[in-house]
Amino acid sequence: MPYASSYIGPIFLVRWREQYQISDGLPLEFEVKKYRARAHEPLTMVWMFAATMKGIADEARAPLARLIGATRQHCTAFHAVVEPVGFAQAVYRGILTTAFAASSGPPPITFHTSVEACLRVVAAAYDVEYEALMKTASFQQMLP
Repeated sequence: MPYASSYIGPIFLVRWREQYQISDGLPLEFEVKKYRARAHEPLTMVWMFAATMKGIADEARAPLARLIGATRQHCTAFHAVVEPVGFAQAVYRGILTTAFAASSGPPPITFHTSVEACLRVVAAAYDVEYEALMKTASFQQMLP
């Protein structure tokens, strides 16, 4: 799989390690729906794009928008961390912003400059200790 996923309470983490492919959408959508039913509350989605990840192919962008639309209906918050820097970071943010605009409904996407900054915001929203969240995310191999 080009991504790894994990969850900590209502926080659903997705770490994209390889280029997003059209075939990646259904397994992740199923996983989000399954966990949302089990969590009994809306999720906070955190997508992390690894610095080593290659771009998103043009033909995969519309399916990515469908995936975002299908998953965001199960969320109260959607965060994204784009690790590539410079031009690559701007490209990823543009692709994700366009995909969010093409999908419908709340919540909006919130971009963060680092995984640490993102998880600080998420920890504060759930009154969870940041250090404990980072330790769990590290143990589950979700950190860079």
